[in-house]
Amino acid sequence: MIGEDVMIRIIDRMPDWTFAVLSILLIIGLVLGSFYLSRFAKKCTQGIRK
Repeated sequence: MIGEDVMIRIIDRMPDWTFAVLSILLIIGLVLGSFYLSRFAKKCTQGIRK
């Protein structure tokens, strides 16, 4: 596939430290996303109950 070849070329050109930085950013994003999603769900359930 064309997209797969492009991604492989981009990953091969990245320095080794970028994987560590991207994984840390991904973890932070997942934690923040789940936190805000739970807050949104609580507000929705409170709105439905009223």
